[in-house]
Amino acid sequence: MVTPEQVRWAGNRVGELAETARRAGTRVQRLLEAGVLVGPASVALFHRVAGRHLEVGRAFEDASGRVETVGRATFPPVRVAPFAFPGLGRPPAGEPGVGEGSPDGLSDLMIELGRMARTWQEAGRELWGLLVGIGAGGGPGNRVEALGTDLLGEIPDLRRRRELLAREGAGIERVAWMVVSLTMMRAVKAADRRLYARLIEAGVDPADMPRGEASDVRAWWEHLTREQRRLYLRAFPALIGWADGVPAVARDKANRFSLELRLGELRERRPGTLTPFEIRDLGRLGRLADKLASVERDTGQKAYLLGLSSTLAGPWDRHDKEVPFAASMPRFVTDPTKGPDGRVIIAIGDPDTSRHTGIYVPGTTAQLDNIEGDVDRVMSLWKQSQKYALKNEVSTVMWLGYDAPDGIVADAPRNLYADAGAPKLKKFVNGVRVGQKELEKHLTIIGHSYGSVVVGEAARQGDLAVDDIVVAGSPGMHVGKAGELGIGAEHVWVQAAEGDPVPNAGRIGHGRPDPEKRWGVVPNIVPLVPSDPLFGGQVLETDTQGHSDYWNEGSKSLDNQVKVMTRTYDNFVPTDDPVLKAD
Repeated sequence: MVTPEQVRWAGNRVGELAETARRAGTRVQRLLEAGVLVGPASVALFHRVAGRHLEVGRAFEDASGRVETVGRATFPPVRVAPFAFPGLGRPPAGEPGVGEGSPDGLSDLMIELGRMARTWQEAGRELWGLLVGIGAGGGPGNRVEALGTDLLGEIPDLRRRRELLAREGAGIERVAWMVVSLTMMRAVKAADRRLYARLIEAGVDPADMPRGEASDVRAWWEHLTREQRRLYLRAFPALIGWADGVPAVARDKANRFSLELRLGELRERRPGTLTPFEIRDLGRLGRLADKLASVERDTGQKAYLLGLSSTLAGPWDRHDKEVPFAASMPRFVTDPTKGPDGRVIIAIGDPDTSRHTGIYVPGTTAQLDNIEGDVDRVMSLWKQSQKYALKNEVSTVMWLGYDAPDGIVADAPRNLYADAGAPKLKKFVNGVRVGQKELEKHLTIIGHSYGSVVVGEAARQGDLAVDDIVVAGSPGMHVGKAGELGIGAEHVWVQAAEGDPVPNAGRIGHGRPDPEKRWGVVPNIVPLVPSDPLFGGQVLETDTQGHSDYWNEGSKSLDNQVKVMTRTYDNFVPTDDPVLKAD
């Protein structure tokens, strides 16, 4: 039998625990007001904490009501003193694009969130005991304890932000990104105020996305809620579509959305109002959409659009009067078409889940307008791979994520395309590796013509995270030895077809001398290309002719590339080994 004294004591203790739980959030609120975390992220965090705070208050109100019910049944009846459990106050302003706070401030915020969570957990456990002791059921106590445990889930993202801020600091790149982010948010605000308000409330801000390693981007993406991801895709599809480290499925959604928006914009314009470049863009984007559909029909695999920009120009494909050349910049462009060449990345099969991934890098004259041929090549690679691997084990990627040379004579001998493209290629490869996670995944990069120059430039800088390199028709790789590519000469595979003039013609611009070879005391100055015996790569048997037929269906040239890509040299089946060219 519960006595009035037990009920009275339980009611008073519920009020004391409620006050302790309420005060636990005071320090967190003050830190957010002080700006230790700024931008929409601070608004979203405040709302998440404040929402749990209100749930804790409701749980204590429920507990108080249960004690009151028990008290009415005692003699004499007992009334429970009321208590107040107000909210946390007003949220921060949440001005977007201004930064993410300070590492030290985020450390303090993590500490206080931990204290707040532990206070709720302890209060919840004691509340459960009080209620059970008077026969009122311990449900409210369980809810308070669970909310404390849930609150601890905010700490990993704050730790990630703190570490990222500590690494990136307030350097010029970070400041520049803040300016770009603020411009993007203001553009959304001008176009759709309701969407902008939802971004602020949900904590969606481009400034929050890491700009460095793909692993940081992946950690950021995985912490986002489903709603936040959906809003990023809707408000900033181009940003997500090019974000190395974001899963292929999300990148594909973002880029398909960008494609639909651009096609819709151009198709809805009145006839006669399109500029020459817009007419060009409408045609090539329509062909791209058709090509994606045909790839899926022909292979039975999902085609992932992992990057798309039809309006991003490199320094050598700006023809429009609106984007003039600097007076001091020589003009070597030989492509007469108006406007940017565009960038595009297409995967057949999901590289995040594939066991074998082949990334094909096209060369000179590659652009969005003529990409169908390069997509056909990665489709041939994928189809031939079915001879050596299961259907869902292979993904082949066409990577035109760089500005390829426009002209063979004027542009292809120059290094600037490879210098600019190599860091982008390395970043994309790192993004694929982050998505794959498992160490046993095998990744091959295949460079054709100038694409091999880009691959060589990326590899010679170190840390190109590939297992094998295949080059076809290479004019040079900016190294004089296969061993300088950082993966071991036995994993550098070379093809040079009869009648292909590019290896010899390109060696002056992109070949390099053997760093170990000397004629007496005089260093060797003869530039080497991968197909030279002294280069030290594994020269594959090639049965095609000329510069462009290495991917002909049924050819040994294609089959040998695929054998490397599917790593058949590890399967102990002699007939599956890549066939080397006879001496």
